[in-house]
Amino acid sequence: MAKSQTSTYMQLRILLILLSILSFSGCSNSGDGDIPDISIEDVTSEILNFEYIPDTGNNSSLLTYEIKFTNPNNVAVKGFYTVTLDANGTKFYVGSSTSAQCYQIEANSECINSYESEGMVDSEENADAIKIVAIDYEFVE
Repeated sequence: MAKSQTSTYMQLRILLILLSILSFSGCSNSGDGDIPDISIEDVTSEILNFEYIPDTGNNSSLLTYEIKFTNPNNVAVKGFYTVTLDANGTKFYVGSSTSAQCYQIEANSECINSYESEGMVDSEENADAIKIVAIDYEFVE
């Protein structure tokens, strides 16, 4: 082999070795890819309206409330809310589903959940007072 051919062959060989080293060192095996780690803040809640009437006068009780959920994040969130109520010392829960208001809250926005329930008055089981003791919003994604 001539000197120029050997030199060209060596240069080509070194170039191929360098390219293969660069291609292996440029790959990440962590599985993270280019997805940034996003920290999600909790959705906040505010009771806008709450009313409980033990006896509306027509043999029924009425419970209504409106709760505003605020998403402070730069991304939309999906989740379920649970409202914990206390009726004469007995706790009960009103939960949401995927078809409920506020299942998805867009980025940096608010959603208002309205609830109304009317029931028959039963003198032994009817509560004198009902109050909201907790509101939770749990993310699903």
